[in-house]
Amino acid sequence: MTRRGARADPDWVPSMDNDDEEYGDEDEPRPKRLKPSSTSGSSGREPKEQPDCLPVESVSNSGLVKGGIQGIANPPLKIASFNIQVFGGRKMDRESVMAVIVKILQRYDLILILEIRDSSQTAFPELVQECNKTSPENPFAFVVSARLGRTSSKEQYGFMYRTKKLEVVSTYQFDDGVDDGTDMFQREPFAVRFYCPSTELEDFAIIATHTDPDEAAKEIGALHKVYESAKRHWNLEDIIIAGDFNADEGYVNREDWSKIVLRHDKRFHWLIKDSTDTTTGNTDRAYDRFVVAGAKLIKNVVPDRTNVFLFDKVYNLPYEQTRKVSDHYPIEMELCGKVNKDLQKQLSSWLSVTVDQKTPVEREHDIRKIYRASEGTESAHFTSRVHYEDFRMLEVIAKREDVDGVISALREFQAAFPNVLQDETVQMVEAYTEGSSLFSPPSSAKHPYIYGLDVDLDLEDTPAASGKVGQGRKGRGSIDVTIAVRLREPLTLRVTVSMKMSKS
Repeated sequence: MTRRGARADPDWVPSMDNDDEEYGDEDEPRPKRLKPSSTSGSSGREPKEQPDCLPVESVSNSGLVKGGIQGIANPPLKIASFNIQVFGGRKMDRESVMAVIVKILQRYDLILILEIRDSSQTAFPELVQECNKTSPENPFAFVVSARLGRTSSKEQYGFMYRTKKLEVVSTYQFDDGVDDGTDMFQREPFAVRFYCPSTELEDFAIIATHTDPDEAAKEIGALHKVYESAKRHWNLEDIIIAGDFNADEGYVNREDWSKIVLRHDKRFHWLIKDSTDTTTGNTDRAYDRFVVAGAKLIKNVVPDRTNVFLFDKVYNLPYEQTRKVSDHYPIEMELCGKVNKDLQKQLSSWLSVTVDQKTPVEREHDIRKIYRASEGTESAHFTSRVHYEDFRMLEVIAKREDVDGVISALREFQAAFPNVLQDETVQMVEAYTEGSSLFSPPSSAKHPYIYGLDVDLDLEDTPAASGKVGQGRKGRGSIDVTIAVRLREPLTLRVTVSMKMSKS
């Protein structure tokens, strides 16, 4: 039989029509499976610092790419959290199911796998092996927690990571005491600290959690304590809390949220909205979440790239096939790749909009006043020059730099040079500059985001951000207004508003 993931065609998804309906509890006895040599973890509770839980592959950093930046910035680090639903040997034995799972996992650089329920502890290492058969040139290693839970039915948290991008620094098992029901968690969160030299944020950690549905509100309410514990343990603030929170109605109701510190403490940013559906079934629930903390981490989350991967829609799977994979979708986010600061010192970039005034200015004399005007209020603070072609005047170009208000600058120009710039032209410019976020300053959350752009700048040095026109150095976020009027028929005009996007 062709092993899972061995097919070369990346778009191939086999039919699941002949698979059994249910998986059952993976902790039940079943035929003995050979344990791969790379399996990590052991039964019983892990110590808080547990380097011995790492597989052979994960402690080797020989393949880690530590140098070089591609283009203006490295590609983002793609992170996912995926509850694969009772993942164990029985699911591994279903080739059609595994083909879909392997295909999904190939999308990411770092994946948290939840609900590993396998007493033999062989299924997860085998999953990593199957993924590596599909991408041997970019292999995964893994780290896995101890088997956790108060009852005989226990689960593990597993992390898969690309060895060319990441290495595990250490792990940390949160310990809330004896598993007798007085402890905080059914399955204590498990944290892993990673080093990633290809991203702006090289040092970060992920806390994995899968709350007990019947105690979801209480367990989410205690997650800030887990964060504080990991933060003290590592002296590290930049931590992602990820997993299946069961954080929606039925398990966490509206009145519960007011009691949850993680929800209201401003240090924590929730990336998955409450309105998001992270389930594959008929429910509409935002169970799976990313919560990020730490100023550097928050800054380096790529905006608008936190999503739910609807694999059934992408792979065109019917519901019957989808539910055999999981009752959850993967959730995904990205961290910014390392920026090439040296390269960007040699480049400048501007975001601009141009409005053409096609109705000609009636008198050429009104245009000539522009370059004849002296400085200051007489010129509306615009600096002008004449552009020649074949020794003949072609157009006059007037420019005002570091403006505090685009429209006020244009109105001053109208007052200084009547009958040149029409009101309709100013209104069109206003529609772009004030009716949208196109020219929001760097201090605004609406400032346009350009992936890979070096924006590590003290905003106090930026004239546009400080509101002090003409003071300080001309920096990122400064806005220039340029008006060019032809001195040959037809006497048309164009207005260009430009915002400096890069630092240099």
